[in-house]
Amino acid sequence: MKSLQRYLVLMTCWASFQSNLNAQPIDLSKVPVVLPSINTPFLQRETKITAQEYPIAQSLKPLLLNNDYAAALTILEQYQEAKSPALLLLEAQLWMQQNQWREAEAILKTVLQEMPELIRGHLALATVNQSLDKTQEAQKSLSQAMSLGASGATHFAQLGYLNMQNNDPQSAIAAYQQALMLAPENDDIRQGLLFAFVQSDQHAAARNLLSGMLDKHPENRQFWLQRANLAMHSGDKNTALSSIEVALRLGDNSKQARQMGMQLNIQSKNYKRALALSLMMLQDQQLSFVETDKLLHWLASQREWVYLNELLQGVSELVTEPANSKRSRLFYYQGLVAQKNQNLPLAERLWIKGIKSDPGNGDALLALAKLKTNSAFFAEADLYYQRAETLDAVALPAKLGRAQLYIDQQDYGAALAMLQRTHSEYPHRHDLLKNIRILTNLVNSQNNI
Repeated sequence: MKSLQRYLVLMTCWASFQSNLNAQPIDLSKVPVVLPSINTPFLQRETKITAQEYPIAQSLKPLLLNNDYAAALTILEQYQEAKSPALLLLEAQLWMQQNQWREAEAILKTVLQEMPELIRGHLALATVNQSLDKTQEAQKSLSQAMSLGASGATHFAQLGYLNMQNNDPQSAIAAYQQALMLAPENDDIRQGLLFAFVQSDQHAAARNLLSGMLDKHPENRQFWLQRANLAMHSGDKNTALSSIEVALRLGDNSKQARQMGMQLNIQSKNYKRALALSLMMLQDQQLSFVETDKLLHWLASQREWVYLNELLQGVSELVTEPANSKRSRLFYYQGLVAQKNQNLPLAERLWIKGIKSDPGNGDALLALAKLKTNSAFFAEADLYYQRAETLDAVALPAKLGRAQLYIDQQDYGAALAMLQRTHSEYPHRHDLLKNIRILTNLVNSQNNI
């Protein structure tokens, strides 16, 4: 919303100089402003330079016309006489041009002590406070200016923005709607109103407003992204997917758009499209390895081996380090693909590479333990399970796997002891109690034979 009012017209107080000096008007067309209508009460609240200030005004005139604001500020700082509110207001606005907000704030407060009904002073102070992130003070200054007669679309829009910053979306909506009545073609105001609707959970109103914005600007990819977000809020995944695809087709290559498209396509089981988007994100370094790992894990859990393998190939090209945790994770997933293809020796070699690259790869340790269990290499399986137990992320499944390993060997006493220790460490796992009772009965039966 700062595009609606970055700050007030730099030299509006020069208008009073013009009337006294017959100066040519300064070109301020690049700075948007909406001033209140000039009526008699308003003019009574305007500032004028004193006769003693005519010489300095003449010195400032060419500098201001040439936009040499730094030089003009230097002249004002060197001026030793008492300054009128008009001259002080000019100095404050020059400080604002230099982004020296504290200096401008102090001067504006001095001006408003002498002229508490000076609209431009309150507007300038609102802008200064906003730039200093003092949004509540900015809101008060702006409200004071508006109570004195400031009533332009820019002022209502800025009030809407400040209301949003102060966590008052309902008041923001009212302000933005008033601004939109005064400037119905202003898309910035519409976007501010749209944001206020969303923040106040008025999604129906937001969708209606956005629909009109899209009718006017059907090629605006940001609007389509917003439409997708609104559809997600309402649970309409089909509309969300179609909207995000339009945004992508229009050239939205942002991580937000691609990631939303990837996730929605996954949910719709459009894996080929999801894979294409994920590879784009990988190439553009928009997808972190942690996010990639989660995606690979999800594909493995869904047994989507073709897409998992294709994504692995894309990731492998970007992970060039010979031995680290990233490479270790890739070895683990490649081992899963090899296992799916019934190439167990290759799977074993890949998982061993995985734990050599990163001894803390718990998934690879568990995979090796299960592989050895299935091959009846129980001693090796036991060792892998014991190594996995030392890792917090996989300690519980490792303990349970080890208990199952003992059961497979009919060593019910060892299995019982393992489950009892596990339950003492994880008391919330009430399901273990049933197995403990069964094993207790088996052990007792063996002892009675």
